[in-house]
Amino acid sequence: AGDLFPDVGDGVPGNLDPSTLEGQMQQAADASKFSFKINARPVFETGKDAGSLMIENPSQNVYPMVVQIVLDDTGEIIYDSGGLPPGYHIKNAKLNRTLSKGVYKATATLNIFDPDTKEYRAKTQAVLEITVKA
Repeated sequence: AGDLFPDVGDGVPGNLDPSTLEGQMQQAADASKFSFKINARPVFETGKDAGSLMIENPSQNVYPMVVQIVLDDTGEIIYDSGGLPPGYHIKNAKLNRTLSKGVYKATATLNIFDPDTKEYRAKTQAVLEITVKA
């Protein structure tokens, strides 16, 4: 992520449907009342298809965010959400590159930005296990 909040990327307005989450979500909130949701075990039918990232910046948040997913073994950024304002979500999205069939350990970094100045403020992380079926 850069120093300033980017334009809206893959996100669309609204919250995710709780019935689609199937207990696989990670939620976190820190002292500044920032919270998020992300699928801890996203699945991709093939390495070229969109997968079930299910990222949400809940509407009660003040802070916009950018989510970047990095493969743990290489440090390569395989996904960048673009700007995700409060009240926006990403249900499914394609990765930046095609992954072969397998299971990948990854880390999602949620970069938090000031809602007024658009400057980078902080980050939090979530551990992911990405499955590519074929």
